[in-house]
Amino acid sequence: MPASAQLDGNSDEVRVGAYTLPPVLTMANGRPVTDARGWRERRAELVRLFEQSIYGVAPAPLRQQRYVIDEQGAAFGGLAVRRQVTILLDGRRDGPQMRVLLYLPAHMTGRVPVFVGPNFHGNQAVAADPAIAITPNWVTPPPASAKAAPPCSRAGSTRRNGRSRRS
Repeated sequence: MPASAQLDGNSDEVRVGAYTLPPVLTMANGRPVTDARGWRERRAELVRLFEQSIYGVAPAPLRQQRYVIDEQGAAFGGLAVRRQVTILLDGRRDGPQMRVLLYLPAHMTGRVPVFVGPNFHGNQAVAADPAIAITPNWVTPPPASAKAAPPCSRAGSTRRNGRSRRS
């Protein structure tokens, strides 16, 4: 099944077909990896496999990219700061963009680690927080079994918190 057909992934191990992972320390031509030089060659092969089969090739960095903090407020009873940021990929509000939702510790200063969770459902789908902006972008249609979800590919308040846990 192509990756594009698996937008929601699979959380049911029973549905995983039989497969055998290729040996990591064996080159595509069958030669074993026995030293650091061989590993650098094998690593390059593995990166190409991921580019061809899973992730694609990362584009060159954009030069006009801008970051706009759209909203910032207290969350989780004051334990966190919610920050909603729009990344303007070409620097223009009417150009391509990506929305990022951050929950940062409220009483920390300096850098803190973050988890990145890209999704095809919009940030409003990851938590019940009513302050999360509903994405104006296209979202993955809900499964046919979803109740009360609109059949279109636009998010609405009925899609809030719909993907916060595995089902």
